[in-house]
Amino acid sequence: MELTLSQQSNTFLWSLAAGAVIALLYIAMEVLRELSPPSSALLAAEDILFTGIAAGINLLFALSQTQGYFRGYVLLAETAAFAVLYATLGKILRKTMRWIVQSLRRAGRTIGRIAAKMTEKGRATIKNVKKIKNPLK
Repeated sequence: MELTLSQQSNTFLWSLAAGAVIALLYIAMEVLRELSPPSSALLAAEDILFTGIAAGINLLFALSQTQGYFRGYVLLAETAAFAVLYATLGKILRKTMRWIVQSLRRAGRTIGRIAAKMTEKGRATIKNVKKIKNPLK
């Protein structure tokens, strides 16, 4: 079944949007990798999750826009949108998220040090209070 030029143009634009959504999903998964502890099992699970979601997006897109037929320009548009978004906005988002994560980790360490000092001082105060003889005796 042949599509008209306007239908093909519409499908091309929607495939650009689908590629951008997949790129944003991939960037979000990279941020999750930054936040999670390094583990090969977790990495594999995240990769499988991303692949499944991206495949689902592509399947639904192909069924709704191209009647299930493979169209080369759809693959080209999705790949181009993914590459451009990942190389431009993705780079900015990754740097920003790394900065936020590092800032949160620094703040957490600072709060931890303050809490540790407070508990040390609290313990020392309690020990000193216990050393004081009861003045009421």
